[in-house]
Amino acid sequence: MLFAQVHLDVPIDGPFDYLIGPHHVAKGSIVVVPFRRKKLVGIVESVSDESLVEHRKLKIIESVFNLDPLPTSYFSFCQFVARYYCARLGQVLFLGLPLAIRRVNFLERFSETVFSLTEKGHREIPGSLSSRAFGKKKLFDMFQGQKSITLSQAKSAYSTARAELASWSDKEWITSGQRSQNYEFTSTRKFTDDQEPTIGIELTEPQ
Repeated sequence: MLFAQVHLDVPIDGPFDYLIGPHHVAKGSIVVVPFRRKKLVGIVESVSDESLVEHRKLKIIESVFNLDPLPTSYFSFCQFVARYYCARLGQVLFLGLPLAIRRVNFLERFSETVFSLTEKGHREIPGSLSSRAFGKKKLFDMFQGQKSITLSQAKSAYSTARAELASWSDKEWITSGQRSQNYEFTSTRKFTDDQEPTIGIELTEPQ
């Protein structure tokens, strides 16, 4: 059984222990956890196989953001700031994060619809395409080469892909679902007018 020590943006000393459950987390992972009667975004400080809290009293991490863990340099700087200003580390950690990440609905706001080919579609689509359906053939070939594709990818192969995907979905040739966009963290260091260093986190989309 594994436990995560999680910092929250609350005026209470942390971290707080949570059961990891079926999730994969590491130091710096951004998670959603139940706290009292609401859900909060948390930052994992560490993972261990022990907890000083009685196990039956612990709650389970509900979800994990599809983001790379926060860099160690960010943790180190925030620990320095927390000690210097006698502040709570949990609140300091959240000060440098983009506002979007501090919200529980981040997974919903930063997700996209993806489409996947079914076995039925794999069998039936080729026979349904006429010899002049070049765009549809290109779209089908894209499905063949990838496990799933987004709407923008589909449009790059076939300009009227939206209508075609709807038709294929009605025929159960494809399925659709939601996937969190994969963003990476980039540490940013700046100097104020009095040359005191500050550090923050930016979200960057991998190229």
